[in-house]
Amino acid sequence: MLNFSEAALFTFAQMLTVALLRLSGFFLMAPLLSIRGVPRRIRAMIIMVLAFVVASVSDPANMGRAGQASLAAIVSEFAVGVLMGFAVRIAYMAFDLSGELLSQQSGLNFAQASGLEQGGRALPIGTLLGLFATAIGFATNLHLVLIETLVESYRVVPFGALPDAAQPTALMNLMDHALRVGTILALPALVFLMIANLLQAVLGRASPQFGQFAVGFSVTIVVALAALLLLLPALGSQYDLAIRPALELIRWTR
Repeated sequence: MLNFSEAALFTFAQMLTVALLRLSGFFLMAPLLSIRGVPRRIRAMIIMVLAFVVASVSDPANMGRAGQASLAAIVSEFAVGVLMGFAVRIAYMAFDLSGELLSQQSGLNFAQASGLEQGGRALPIGTLLGLFATAIGFATNLHLVLIETLVESYRVVPFGALPDAAQPTALMNLMDHALRVGTILALPALVFLMIANLLQAVLGRASPQFGQFAVGFSVTIVVALAALLLLLPALGSQYDLAIRPALELIRWTR
């Protein structure tokens, strides 16, 4: 028969609470782990299970002393999880930017630009690139890497502390890198679309009967989808290029 002392149970309860704080902030922001299609109860259950595992394998010295958790330490613990998830979220901005640029140049954002749609829906190409990025993330076990990094973060950043990398400069550099990757990813397709728009302008000038909206809009969409198809082989390498700095950042000292 196993015997548990009151002090041991109280210490484990505090460790479980500390793990819940960082995990909750991480699941709130990190892609792949915060998919809206997953019911909230399922996500809450996953967080509880992971928190139990983290509390079981972590060093109690890194989880704070029993009865000495201040409000500032609790807030900082939640902030560490949010910061880690936000860093990975910034990396995914590369695909959002590529979709935004391609949708603008192909005319697929006409409803949003003209104010005809107020529902706040994502642009179609951006949604498609986001789905591709999510599929690549699950195929490369990024969700497992993120959970492993979170568990190891308790050794580097104990309870109540903030990492040295939690500086605006580090996040701004990461955002700058994501914007550059997104622009490079969309650049070949933008060149194709620019050529198609120039040809339509020449045809419209040479033949005023040329229906710019009736014909040109359909041609531009076909060119955009064809260019996107040509970009798919390079999507994996660009994904690795975008996500690697974020993983290096959230590993703090590694």
